[in-house]
Amino acid sequence: MATSLLLSDSDSADIVVAVHVSSLVSGGNFKTVLEFVKMIARNADIDTGNVQFGLVFYGLDPEVVFDIDR
Repeated sequence: MATSLLLSDSDSADIVVAVHVSSLVSGGNFKTVLEFVKMIARNADIDTGNVQFGLVFYGLDPEVVFDIDR
């Protein structure tokens, strides 16, 4: 699986990835999703501030996974 995030030097982007987390998602499937999200984040221009990256977790039972200020 190959993907690239192409932005010119003057472009900026907000990237939000929705990730399903529940007991219905097997460990193998979650690892695949995790690797995909890591690949997107690794190739995004986050350090310069041109790209803001966020994750939204959803599932069967709503819960706070982490607070954004941590």
